Amino acid sequence: MDLEGIELGIELKALRNEIKKKEAEIARLVKVIKENDLEDEIEGLTELTDEEIINLISEYGMDALNKDARDKWIKDNNIPTRRLHLKWHQRSCDLGLGIPFNIASYALFTIMIAQVTDLEVGDFIHTFGDVHLYNNHIEQAKEQLSREFRPLPKMKVNSKIKNINEFEYEDFELINYDPHPHIKASVSI
Repeated sequence: MDLEGIELGIELKALRNEIKKKEAEIARLVKVIKENDLEDEIEGLTELTDEEIINLISEYGMDALNKDARDKWIKDNNIPTRRLHLKWHQRSCDLGLGIPFNIASYALFTIMIAQVTDLEVGDFIHTFGDVHLYNNHIEQAKEQLSREFRPLPKMKVNSKIKNINEFEYEDFELINYDPHPHIKASVSI
C-alpha cells in the first residue's frame, strides 16, 4: 500500500471515530432525558400561555423564572411568544474538546423540547464559568481558528415524535454537514 492510501485510511478511521462520538453523544442525551423523567416537566410546557416562556435550563435541572420576572423579561427584551429559549450555564468548560459537543447537544435538546411542546425553536444561550484551554491543545485551537467558515448544517427531526421519551437515534438527520478534516487532540487529565 502506498503512502497516499495509508493517509486516506487514517483519515477514514478518524472520520468514523468522529461519527461514533456524535452517535454516542445523541444516545447519551436520549438516555439522560429518559433517566431524568423529563416528560412531566415538558408536559407542563405545553400548557404555557402565549405570554409565557421557559428560558432557563441548567445542568442542575429545569426551572422557570417566576411569572412576574418572566413577563418583565419578555417585555423588556421584545421576545416573540410561543418560542422555546434555552439558557444553559456550564460551570467548567474544556474549550478545546468539551464545549463544541456541549453546544451541539444542548442545541439539539432545545429543538427536541420545542418540537414535543409545539413551540418554535428560539435561542440557545450558553454561558460559561471556568473556561480553560489546556496547554496541549493550543496548536489545535490555532489550527481551528485559521480555518475558513463553512455554512452550518441543518438538523432534520422526525416530526411524528410528540413525546420526549420516544426519540431514537434514527429520528435525527444532519443535512449538509461539511466538516473540515479532523484535528487530533488528546484528552487532558
